[in-house]
Amino acid sequence: MTVPERTRPPAEARAPRRLDAVPMPREEPPAAGGDESPRTVPDTPPGFREAVRGDFARIAAMKKTRYPSIYGLVDILGLPGTWAVLLFRVAVALHQRGFRPLSRLVYFLNGVLFTVDLIPTAVVQPGLALPHPHGVGMGDVRIGRNVVLMGGVRLGTGALGDKDRDGWPVIGDDCFLLDGAKMFGPVEIGHDTVIGTNSVVTRDLPPNVVAIGNPARVIKHRSPDGAVDSELDMRSE
Repeated sequence: MTVPERTRPPAEARAPRRLDAVPMPREEPPAAGGDESPRTVPDTPPGFREAVRGDFARIAAMKKTRYPSIYGLVDILGLPGTWAVLLFRVAVALHQRGFRPLSRLVYFLNGVLFTVDLIPTAVVQPGLALPHPHGVGMGDVRIGRNVVLMGGVRLGTGALGDKDRDGWPVIGDDCFLLDGAKMFGPVEIGHDTVIGTNSVVTRDLPPNVVAIGNPARVIKHRSPDGAVDSELDMRSE
């Protein structure tokens, strides 16, 4: 009995994939008869109950606790991030109803207790999660559903008085901003995008990507189920 000889692949097949060689995603044409219009981030805030229900469900899913249930509710209420999000929703509701002094008081209390700077004029859809809220700050941003902001994330205007950089970020649904990530000015990131630690976003990013660096650049593309298409390599070249 003879054992077949194993052959090594050619050198070019074994060469590591360059990060800057990752192709940009292509937009597929909509299917015939189907509604494939791109998702947009609403410019009006959700109702208080809808927002809180979505926030609690997202936080419970991240913590992998049973929810809705009494146990799950007690579990997530033991997290500082849950209270930071809840106080933010209260401040937004008071602001929307015209109780501006009370809204400012709740905003101030949230900053004192949890060192967050979440202004009540931000438009944030249900599902906001702040696992480690300390240092998170945002201005008049628009944020989609089920977005996670880790500690030290900052979202603000680019340059007051500069019409090219004056404006606020827009973040799509199901995005994940890791510790220290920053977005300034009228930049937009697509849905299901991950921004790496201490990255600075200075231009628009497409959906379903992983971006890192200063300025942030795309290094990977994600599958529709949220998985990274290939092994995530955070090494710089």
